[in-house]
Amino acid sequence: MTYVLIVDDEIDLLELLELFVASSYSGEIVTADSGEAALDVLRERGAPLMVVSDYRMPHGDGVFLKDQLSRLHPKVPFVICSGNPIQQLQTLFPQAQGYVVKPDIREPLIELVRRFTGETVAKKYVRVPLQTLMRLGIFAFDSYVRLSEQKYVKVRHASEPLGDNELDELLTKYRGEIYITETDAIEMGEALLRLTRGESHSTLHTGEGVENALSAVLSFAEVFGWTEDAVKASEKFIVNSIAVWSKQKDWMGFLPSAKKHQRYNSHVLRVAQLSYLFAEQAGLTTASAGEKLTMAAMLHDATIAGKEFEDTSTFKEESWRDHPLKTAEMARKLPGVLNDVDHIILQHHERPDGKGYPRGLFAQQISPLSAVFILAHEFLDYVGDRAIDGTLLEQFKLERSSFLKGATFGRFAPIFEQGT
Repeated sequence: MTYVLIVDDEIDLLELLELFVASSYSGEIVTADSGEAALDVLRERGAPLMVVSDYRMPHGDGVFLKDQLSRLHPKVPFVICSGNPIQQLQTLFPQAQGYVVKPDIREPLIELVRRFTGETVAKKYVRVPLQTLMRLGIFAFDSYVRLSEQKYVKVRHASEPLGDNELDELLTKYRGEIYITETDAIEMGEALLRLTRGESHSTLHTGEGVENALSAVLSFAEVFGWTEDAVKASEKFIVNSIAVWSKQKDWMGFLPSAKKHQRYNSHVLRVAQLSYLFAEQAGLTTASAGEKLTMAAMLHDATIAGKEFEDTSTFKEESWRDHPLKTAEMARKLPGVLNDVDHIILQHHERPDGKGYPRGLFAQQISPLSAVFILAHEFLDYVGDRAIDGTLLEQFKLERSSFLKGATFGRFAPIFEQGT
């Protein structure tokens, strides 16, 4: 079976290369994250139509891969795609059949793919891995499935929320083969390019204070045993999800301006990311858990966001204690809000010992998603602006021990044990 092999150790670039190759090639695309992994593919699957490879990679770089390809399949075209100057690439890879210099890769890569695969007709629909759609925010583009070579059917509208079991259905029924229009593929490529450059298109992720919000969570990684890749992946998921939902017409009046209310937006982003990471580490990995937690973070303080949030001394205690009720009711009326989001918002100031508000619920009355949101919220409030270390983590465990006990909250205790 013919295929195109793409090799890069950075997932963002790997997804970007795959998207651009799929824009001009309708056959199978196989990816690998190192020269050694690519060599395994070549041995197992035989000669591809072409190989597109990065230069600098651990576990077998581009030079290693080119040498192995020349030995196994000397007639297969090899395209080097790297950020190094083209003169240097031509010196390092004198026998390569193509050179693409990052980050301006779309047009030169598509031209080379058409040359070596023989497919010259532009694609009206482009196949995109479901994982890539999820990482960018699955609601950002209309999504289609292919019924035949000429017939594509829309299965999801842009900005449409994902139901509890719909991701599993997309994976099983359609084998994760989702298509978007060529125009949307270009926009998605630009979004992936922004991610590779460390940029963001979220309206909430602007301003110096908010710019540092998610990077602050990265400082927690060493204490909790998270890899930098895991933290960065969660950041990209959240920022892109927020960017999509921020465009919802009916939500605009409830989402504050980042330029005016950076403290609020910083709080939103940190709660979203920390609850996401806690949930993932505790095994709460259902298809829509991340979306629900992020959506709840966006909205949970919306009825107090703004001037009162920036200066809580001006806020009346009665109004403060009622805001979970008001915000949950608001969320129920907003179109597109996922199931359980209103419950997370309603319960986000409850405590496992029954001393929270507005209802004074005990741990057994609090849902698992609400519990992880409460824990993330409480931990961030406890840490404040202090630098996190093992000592601070031990203090939290001692002073907030009720948040790590019982059937509902106890499942999160191992997160804090791993961090010590």
